[in-house]
Amino acid sequence: MVSFKNLSVAFFLSTATLLSAGSCATGTSSPRSSEGGGGGGGEDPSSSSTVVSSSSTGSAGGAGGAGGEGGAGGEGGAGGAAVPSAVLAYISTSALYMNCTPGDTPAVLGSFNAYYDNNAGMAAALPIVKTAKFTMTYIGNTYEWSFKVMPDSSIVAAGSTATVTHTAGAGTGTGTGMLCDYCGGIWTLDVSWDLGGKTGTDVLGPQPVACVQ
Repeated sequence: MVSFKNLSVAFFLSTATLLSAGSCATGTSSPRSSEGGGGGGGEDPSSSSTVVSSSSTGSAGGAGGAGGEGGAGGEGGAGGAAVPSAVLAYISTSALYMNCTPGDTPAVLGSFNAYYDNNAGMAAALPIVKTAKFTMTYIGNTYEWSFKVMPDSSIVAAGSTATVTHTAGAGTGTGTGMLCDYCGGIWTLDVSWDLGGKTGTDVLGPQPVACVQ
């Protein structure tokens, strides 16, 4: 006959066995759940976002460097161009004559006066005589006598005028006949200047040839 005490012990042992089995089942499933959560934590999207943001900031910094090209604006300084000379030149009087004295070499001697007007000039001017020549005619024939002058230039102060005497130097002639063949003819004095990069010209005559024989 089974006693009540033995039945109580058997029931207690059976219950303990069931409880132990349930606890084991619960302990096995918990690590799998933990591993799944750990796997998801291995790829945190925020770290990838931080890398992209850092790269984007670096790129923007490089573009800022292009601003240095603004320095090319300094080339504007080249806009300062030289102001053309304002001086004007004229023949005022002439004391030139043809020397045809026997025994002397035929030539044009004497001088002429040039008037230089630099009243409108903001700087001193340096007019330079480029050419000086006589063109003469007599009984249908023509002749040209080109000659150098001394001095060939003179400084004219800004806002002023000057009269300069230019003396005839060595010359050469071309045309029909000889220079002294035109003592009874007509001649015209033609002078050209370099006026600071531009050309100026003036003419005196026609008038009777001044001739010494």
